[in-house]
Amino acid sequence: MKYFLVILFLLLTSQVGAKERKNDAGQLQLDCAEYLKAGDDASKNALNAMACQEFIQGIISTKTYYSLFYQIDKGFCLPKMVNPTEVATAINSYILSKPLNRGLMKGAIAMRALEQSYPCKK
Repeated sequence: MKYFLVILFLLLTSQVGAKERKNDAGQLQLDCAEYLKAGDDASKNALNAMACQEFIQGIISTKTYYSLFYQIDKGFCLPKMVNPTEVATAINSYILSKPLNRGLMKGAIAMRALEQSYPCKK
């Protein structure tokens, strides 16, 4: 039984046959395009849509945390009731408009997109 559980675990968690995913701005754009097609129901193309949705939620949560607890509003300022779809649209549009950035780090490109779409008021 012990060996059966180990083998089952290895089979369920193995990456055999899995397509390697890039971790760049181009992959983020593809993920967010799927998310935007699916709307807030990320189950239509689960892998891509959920990757975008989780990335966007991470950005929103991190920005909210630093704004609330450290009063840091640098780079970009999201509206209080920002919709994740709006953030995904801003990032997707930015990457599509700057194809040379597709191979760069997705976090840096996402931040640049949000700086342009949601600048802080001075």
